[in-house]
Amino acid sequence: MFKMNVNSIITILLLYINIIKKVINTPVEIDVKTNQQFINAISQKNDVKLNIKKEITINSSIIYNINSSISKIIIQGESPASSIIKFTNNDGGLSFGSSTKEIEISNITISFKTYFNDNENIYIKNVVVDSGQFFFNTNYQDNNSIIISNSTFIPPKYPISYYIYVINSNFLIEGCKIYGNENILNAFLNAKNLKNNENYGELIIKDTLISGGYFSKAFDIYNVKDVIIDNSNFRELVNPSKKGGGTLNFITCTNITISNSNFNDNHSFSNGGSLNFNKPLTINLNNLTFTNSTAVISGSAISINSEIIDHSYAVIKDISVKDVNIISSREASGLFLGLLGYIEIDIENVYCDNIHSQESDGSLIFINGDLSMNIKNITANNITGNGVGALFINTVNVNDVIINAKDIIFSNSYINSQKNTASFLRLTAGLFEASNVTIINIGGDYSSLIVQQNTGIVKINNLLIDEYNSKIPTALFESDIRDKKVSLELNKIVVKNIKSNGVIISLQDTECLITNSEFVNIHSCYINEECYQNKEIIFYMEKASIAILNWESKINFENVIFTNVYGERGFFNGVGTTTTFKNVTIQDGYEKMGIFNIDYNNSSKGDFIIHNSYFINNKGINGNIANIVYCPKGDYTLNFYNSHFYNNYSSKFGGVIYSINEYTPSNVLFSNCEFLNNNSKYGNIAYSLDKNSEPKFIFKDSTFLNKLKSEKYSFVTNPTKLMFSENSYIINNILSGDVINKNIIFKIYDDYENKFIFGYDADLLNINELFFFEVKATDMEGKTENIALFGQRKSYCWEDSCSINNLKIVGIPGEYLFKLKLLTYGSYSKFYNDEISMKIKILECNETKYIYQFKEHPTIKSCYSPTCHASCNTGECINDNVCDCTKTPFTGLYCDEHYILHRNKYMDYFHRLLAIILIIMDIICMYYTIKYRNNPVVKGGSINFLIIILFGLILNSCYIFFISKKRETNGDCYNIYILKNIGFSLVFGSILVKTYRINFIFTHVKHSIIFKTYKMYMIIGLIILFHTILLIIWIIFKNLNCVLLYTTLEEEYHDCKYSKTKFLSIIFNSVILFIGTYLAYSIRYVNDNFKEPLAVPIYVYSVCNILSEIVDHIEDIPLSFKDEVMIFSVIIYTLVILYYLYIKKFITIWKKEPEFISTSQFKLNEIPLNTYKL
Repeated sequence: MFKMNVNSIITILLLYINIIKKVINTPVEIDVKTNQQFINAISQKNDVKLNIKKEITINSSIIYNINSSISKIIIQGESPASSIIKFTNNDGGLSFGSSTKEIEISNITISFKTYFNDNENIYIKNVVVDSGQFFFNTNYQDNNSIIISNSTFIPPKYPISYYIYVINSNFLIEGCKIYGNENILNAFLNAKNLKNNENYGELIIKDTLISGGYFSKAFDIYNVKDVIIDNSNFRELVNPSKKGGGTLNFITCTNITISNSNFNDNHSFSNGGSLNFNKPLTINLNNLTFTNSTAVISGSAISINSEIIDHSYAVIKDISVKDVNIISSREASGLFLGLLGYIEIDIENVYCDNIHSQESDGSLIFINGDLSMNIKNITANNITGNGVGALFINTVNVNDVIINAKDIIFSNSYINSQKNTASFLRLTAGLFEASNVTIINIGGDYSSLIVQQNTGIVKINNLLIDEYNSKIPTALFESDIRDKKVSLELNKIVVKNIKSNGVIISLQDTECLITNSEFVNIHSCYINEECYQNKEIIFYMEKASIAILNWESKINFENVIFTNVYGERGFFNGVGTTTTFKNVTIQDGYEKMGIFNIDYNNSSKGDFIIHNSYFINNKGINGNIANIVYCPKGDYTLNFYNSHFYNNYSSKFGGVIYSINEYTPSNVLFSNCEFLNNNSKYGNIAYSLDKNSEPKFIFKDSTFLNKLKSEKYSFVTNPTKLMFSENSYIINNILSGDVINKNIIFKIYDDYENKFIFGYDADLLNINELFFFEVKATDMEGKTENIALFGQRKSYCWEDSCSINNLKIVGIPGEYLFKLKLLTYGSYSKFYNDEISMKIKILECNETKYIYQFKEHPTIKSCYSPTCHASCNTGECINDNVCDCTKTPFTGLYCDEHYILHRNKYMDYFHRLLAIILIIMDIICMYYTIKYRNNPVVKGGSINFLIIILFGLILNSCYIFFISKKRETNGDCYNIYILKNIGFSLVFGSILVKTYRINFIFTHVKHSIIFKTYKMYMIIGLIILFHTILLIIWIIFKNLNCVLLYTTLEEEYHDCKYSKTKFLSIIFNSVILFIGTYLAYSIRYVNDNFKEPLAVPIYVYSVCNILSEIVDHIEDIPLSFKDEVMIFSVIIYTLVILYYLYIKKFITIWKKEPEFISTSQFKLNEIPLNTYKL
């Protein structure tokens, strides 16, 4: 009982003590309205609560220390908008010493530096920080707590390194909004928690927004034991430093957990566009979204750097990365995750979409160093890069990396590169093991799907590849380092719709196993020829469609189906490589040079072992299954065991195998194989160099091979001999110079007596596939001096035979051999028996019947009858193609050419000389006419018309020039007609009107009728106009031409052929001549003193014109005679006109006969002046 009472008393005492203590420690409340009140309040010696009522502005750069007697201080405002504490100087602020254990700041805006030193509990709530800074240092306080909640950090107005410094503190930020700008030089938060050389403390960020304004980063956190970030947003953060770090940096922290957060529009000029971890112990990332998060170097979303001694472990789960576009960085890698060093990492449920790198490979996961990684359920879509590396996973500087992947979907992505790169995986060493991988619509400029190097090992189970394309052909799976053992194992893979033309697998010193797999529609661009458009060369990786093996590589196919695979050949292997088929089916494909191609000159060799496999409905050119061109005896083997060949087709040779190698029997074996319905142009099963070079066929039934060979064209060899056709012409006895017009025909056969057929469709003709041959002749000793062949001595074979004809044989009488020898062998191999011959005999020439002389050959005579291939017409054939035309009026090689009628050039010169003399006379007369124009003798003849007549005479003299030379062009004809008829118009027209004037005067002498001069001009003009119009019409309608004519002696010459309308000109001129003659006759009784002597010129002009027209229209008269008549007609009437109209007047003037003059003047003056008018 006593004991209980004591205890009760002690309890009551302790209760009273605590009540007294609380009363004593209750903070004193102070309302602060001025800066001095504030300074006084923080100088109190007991706990205080400051109620900030308004804005307090302190004009000082002093750091005010809180009184050390204060163990608890509360600074509280009414609201951040009305309660403000601000230092005007950036260096001013408050410092809380270690004696102040508990600090509360709330509902206020602060703008000053605040230092917290070893305080136990710090609560900052609903505070707006405007350009202030917090410095938390609890280095000597083990149990501390810092909480900032529901606060806002406004971008500072002046440069600061960090908003918050934390040293060795437990720190919580919750429900805050933090904004940065260019004045935050480093980051919002700097935390360093290393205490006693061990990580310390806890950093928690919850429900917080941090925005860097595209200038600042968020954290630099060092040595924090536990970092927890949850339900926060980080956006517009930038790490401008190139030395390292991201926008959220975690350095040597112990446990980091980030969950339920978003990272938007963040960028680092180094590693870690959003998150950067350096030497962490554990990382747990869960339910994070990264949008447009970029880094210049590695880890655009996440970067982890660790060493093996760090024992780092990370779990990354439920992550989304999207909308990344890195434009100008060539180092950017790991656009989702960049890993440097050693770490164990588990990744699950990651979605990446719309991620692009313009100048780097743009790998989603970049691994630089050995690590262990487990990946599960990753989807990546629309990823692009530009450079050497890989789009999905790229490894460098690794030796023992281990990657386990499961449930991967990679689609709609592309990598640009001028060098070979990888679109899915580049493994430089270590192990990549995956299952349930789906790859759809992936490609690149020069891209493999997987590239293995050094000692890399790849194992994939259940892989689907659908739609893959590389512009520059390269291997889908490639190992490209020799002398380093690489391993590739693929099980249950389906590869289909590979458009580009690169090989499926390329191995260098690699062992590969492919099981339970299917390849469908491979190299579709090859079959529609898109692969080779605008392309001059075939790339190395195009040389095979299935595999290229080098450096002792080995590949095993088990339970594999190839369907619709197209290419140059199936395999392109080197010496020492081994390819094994077990239960493999290759069907519906096309390999131009066969699935198994052996060609030493093309470096295609290797060993092939095929068991229980099927080859169905495949196509090619020569041996679509096996194509063996040449290879040394020990450089290859090709053995088929219990395999089946159905419905295979080769367009030329060997429906199954084509072999032109003499070592084939030692290297190629078909053991107990089945052949059904295989076809080829030659050799439905096998085409060989000869019988001794056929592959070895072994059947359980020893008679089965003979049965196969008995089928027509089932086995065919290369051509081995030539034989004359039964339809061939055989030359026996001939004369020197005889022409062999009949066909000499030979045919080509193989060892099985199969006849070869050559080109039969000109549209498909390929000159390189034809047999060309030549013929030659020798004496029995093989000499060629005494015999020669003329004609086409070389020809080619067509359809099923080789023929030649139209050969001329010239030789000295005797016996000879006529030989036909192949020059080229088309698509076939050269063979020994490539010549055939027949004996011929050249007989002596009967010179009484034939011509025997040197003809085709300078030293060997020909015996022949003359032959003119073209008719000699009226001549005689006197030698081969030589005609004698001496007894005919013709000339030329075949007596069918006319002699040319030659003009007498001396007479032509003489005529032109006369024409020149006449022109000179005309000019002299014109001179004197003008000189004596006022003399009554001349004046009475009308000066103007006398001048016109002289012009007409000049034109007629020019007419002589044109008819005294060859007519060569239509222009000559135009000139002849116009000169003749315009001259006629001027000369005779003027004489006509002068005669008409005299007739008119004396006919109307008793009447006062005026005959005006312009009417006289009009008459002349009408005559000219008529002939001009007529000539124009002929020119327009081409009715006046210079044509070729012949004399009665068949001499050819050119003359003018006029239109039938020329009769209009003749009638018109004849009417003019008749009128002129009539008028001249009508004034015969007029006194000579009253008229000019016009009658004689008219009569002479008329007679000359009529005579020349008559002669011109007589057909059988020679042209030279016609020209003579016309020339002399012109000369005669020109001289008569000159004499009567001019010369007589001049003589009269010169003799000065005054009586005649006075009489004439008197009598003319007696005529009434009004009877005419000049």
